Amino acid sequence: MDITGDPSSGYEVSGQIDGSDSIGIYNSDGELVAEGTADEAGSFSIEFDADQVVPGETLKIISEDEDGNTGSEFQVTVPYEKSEEIDEEAAASDGGGNGNLPDTGVPAAPLGIAAAGLLILGSILTFFRRSPK
Repeated sequence: MDITGDPSSGYEVSGQIDGSDSIGIYNSDGELVAEGTADEAGSFSIEFDADQVVPGETLKIISEDEDGNTGSEFQVTVPYEKSEEIDEEAAASDGGGNGNLPDTGVPAAPLGIAAAGLLILGSILTFFRRSPK
């Protein structure tokens, strides 16, 4: 299951389930946010407005067969900012990163430089501490 979108343009939940079941997306209060149906291969994509959910909220995706039997149940978390699917070819060519730490958006380079500096400093201190006088 995957959820994409942002608070300004709305969201889309897509995924794969067994069979061509109907799918309901429910908010944390158990209210139906959106519904749709999977195709014969089990693929689905359901769009809904941003005002129906809150960023950070956990949504339940529940499938139901034509007899009303509940099938698979999944959970996704509504993203805070626009998330985009990564083009696999582009990810392979540039290492798949954008220079920010995942989930935080903090630039990784300054943290990496600071970590390398601390590692070097620790190595130097260890060397001088153990060397005979």
